[in-house]
Amino acid sequence: MRRSIIGLAFAQYLLLLFALLGSSSALLAQEEEEEQQSGGFYYGLYGGGTVATQNWNNFQRNALMAYHTGLFIESLGAAENGQQTSYLFALGYHKKGSSFRNMFVGGSKVPANEFHNLTLLGAFKKNYLTGPEERDRLYFLLGLRAEYTMDYQLVGFGVEGVNRALLGVKLAGGYDLRLPDSGLGLRLEASISPDITRQVFVPAGYSTGTVDQNGNAIMSQEQKVYNLIFEVSAAIFIMQ
Repeated sequence: MRRSIIGLAFAQYLLLLFALLGSSSALLAQEEEEEQQSGGFYYGLYGGGTVATQNWNNFQRNALMAYHTGLFIESLGAAENGQQTSYLFALGYHKKGSSFRNMFVGGSKVPANEFHNLTLLGAFKKNYLTGPEERDRLYFLLGLRAEYTMDYQLVGFGVEGVNRALLGVKLAGGYDLRLPDSGLGLRLEASISPDITRQVFVPAGYSTGTVDQNGNAIMSQEQKVYNLIFEVSAAIFIMQ
């Protein structure tokens, strides 16, 4: 009789223990889901490939294959109705320009026009919750860029006419994969970034530094040059 009572009590203790473990797991899962739905911060590094183009008086030159890299911080608001807004600030290096394919002068290939720009970006993001337990984010981004040209190579025009301070916009779409139980996330993004201001303005009549077959100096026509770049980026970030 005593053994049966002890066995019954032990079984009750086991049932109570399993119930407590089950409720604790449910609470932990709920807390994790609430953390994912609430706001927070991302701190990350990004980099990738760039297809840089330039418009020279409505004439499109060949694209320059380049790269970009930088870091960012993002502030996220609380999720509501499956959506989440955030504000992103980034500082990075972006190489721009255009190339001259199959163009040779004196037997030597003409080097590309290259501009090495430091970029500050402020952007608004609209995030849509998706993936397992709505952990991931599909997003669209609209931002304003301020840039400074640190160095450049401009073929045929020397140092005249280069605007070092630039303004532009950025339009992007991407996907944030938030790794469970790690505090880390991965990002893949595609973007287009047209400039509002001109990278180069060369007035008509400026010497290009070259001569024709008769030895006469070749003078420039007016040149207005705008940058347009396409980028594919990958990033890793820490969630807080």
